[in-house]
Amino acid sequence: MAERLLYAASATFESARRIDSAPAGGHLRRLHGHSFQARLRSAVVAPAIGGPTPLAPFPGAEVDALRVRLEDCVAPLDYQLLNEHLASPTDENLARWVRRRVDLQGIDAVGIQSTRCQGVDLDANDCAHVWRRYQFESAHRLPNT
Repeated sequence: MAERLLYAASATFESARRIDSAPAGGHLRRLHGHSFQARLRSAVVAPAIGGPTPLAPFPGAEVDALRVRLEDCVAPLDYQLLNEHLASPTDENLARWVRRRVDLQGIDAVGIQSTRCQGVDLDANDCAHVWRRYQFESAHRLPNT
């Protein structure tokens, strides 16, 4: 199996949104704001002679360069109403917006985490993987029964 080196970076931003396609009466239809984390995983390929400009100024600086590029990408969303940038600012649509705007080849995955327990990841084939984290707690014996 061939080895593949992937670089990862993340950037956070604070935004508000309203998701009109959410179920009626739900909190997502109302204006609400919170922290978001954008994540990017990429195979940064060294350019051939006469090829594209390298991502980093020297080998070993790829992670920092990737983080700066991602931070620059999401900067227009920081402290903004996401509905002014996307018609339907769902996690999936935000991830697709980041993928288009980051302008980088060799992207393996782009992700948006909108809360501690939910988000979406787009794979290299642009397929969305929506995820949610659940917590289960139980006891072997209830003390007051």
